[in-house]
Amino acid sequence: MKYLVDGHNLLFTGAGPWSSQTGRPLPEAPRILVETVEAFCRRRRARALIIFDGHVPRGFPIPPPAGECVEVRFSGSGASADDLMGAIVDEAPEGTVSWTVVSSDRDVRARARWESQKLLSAEAFADLIRDSSPPPRSAGPRARHRTLTPAEVDAWLKEFGFS
Repeated sequence: MKYLVDGHNLLFTGAGPWSSQTGRPLPEAPRILVETVEAFCRRRRARALIIFDGHVPRGFPIPPPAGECVEVRFSGSGASADDLMGAIVDEAPEGTVSWTVVSSDRDVRARARWESQKLLSAEAFADLIRDSSPPPRSAGPRARHRTLTPAEVDAWLKEFGFS
């Protein structure tokens, strides 16, 4: 499975670990979003291309990270993430589903539908990521309970004056 993701749509869902409690993206949100999508794709054995509008933000690794499962691009000046996504969708071989397009933008979704690509809203993708996250790990291994031997029972009974 290959996901073509509108990074800013996903950032502003307010639904992922990249968002503050108010729903506004954190300053380090693009980096957290990329790491979260990378972990999701690794678990799913999927790939993703995340496209953000504009230039690489301050504090974001340069060049943008290309993990084993995720590639990141910025549209730069004169183009939008929507334009880049449309061009990528147009390059898909006719009659084949090459991408699951993740966007809440009406025009991007219409273009993807026209090119017979799968669609997910940014909100649905954020839910999918959240729902497929592994459960939190426990603090440590669970203590094993064992039964007392007859000698130990006798020792405790004696300790408490019952024997």
